[in-house]
Amino acid sequence: LRPYLTRAAAALLPSISVADWGRATCPVCGGEAEFAAWNGADRRLVCGRCAAQWPFDPARCPHCLDADESSRQIFLDPTRAYRVEACTRCRRYVKGLDEERAGRGVLTAYDPIATIPLDAAAAQLGFE
Repeated sequence: LRPYLTRAAAALLPSISVADWGRATCPVCGGEAEFAAWNGADRRLVCGRCAAQWPFDPARCPHCLDADESSRQIFLDPTRAYRVEACTRCRRYVKGLDEERAGRGVLTAYDPIATIPLDAAAAQLGFE
């Protein structure tokens, strides 16, 4: 179903105003963010169902919406291109790609799979 949802999201996104969306759920299908992309001070979330991307406040947890910076822990992979932002309040995390450091945009079919070791590391630290 994901290939169909991805194509549908690509067709719908140009007609949806995502700039003011401000929610942590996908503006196309309502799914949760599976991944994130950081570009400087900006962050986009990537839907785990349809791969749609939308801007989201980088100061907020995409799960509990907490904005307290002291509740955030950041872990980097050895290349420093991938990272995990974990919230100590809700014990959840989002992993993502630093596009500037990687020199490319998010590959929605590749990056979530390539970062599975980061999921294991986050789970060992007690994050879901």
